[in-house]
Amino acid sequence: MPHAEVNGERRRGRVLRTAALVGSALLLGAVGLAVATVLLAQRGVVESHLGDESFRGLRADRTARLIEREGPLLLPDPAEGVTPIWLNHLGEEVEEGWVAFDALAPGCDESMTWVEAKRHFVDPCTGRVWPPDGKGLRHHRVKIVDGEVVVDIARG
Repeated sequence: MPHAEVNGERRRGRVLRTAALVGSALLLGAVGLAVATVLLAQRGVVESHLGDESFRGLRADRTARLIEREGPLLLPDPAEGVTPIWLNHLGEEVEEGWVAFDALAPGCDESMTWVEAKRHFVDPCTGRVWPPDGKGLRHHRVKIVDGEVVVDIARG
């Protein structure tokens, strides 16, 4: 029995040491990434987009196919970091049928959820159902520029 207890203690010790090393490595990596981001931003290599007037960076063709397969995309609010936005594609052609609207229903501070089987959004606070085009919610203008989805997120 003592032999089994000693092996068990050694095993626990190895597990704890390994966990501590992995945790330390992750922490150092995160700190290094933060420092590198700050240094690159100061040099102009990385741009901060918080507060921008538009959200961009999604290829229209790929995004339309993704939405067709998996449903609308929930995007973070790059303007203020407060209100997320749903992006949906309802058109037959890649350049047509784009809609973007606030993901928070009036009076609710949780994002609506997409119900694929019923093809609608549900307000988690009230249970109210919203259509796939977000009719009745605050919309954001969407355009396709050089094959890229551009969502106007300026607060009016």
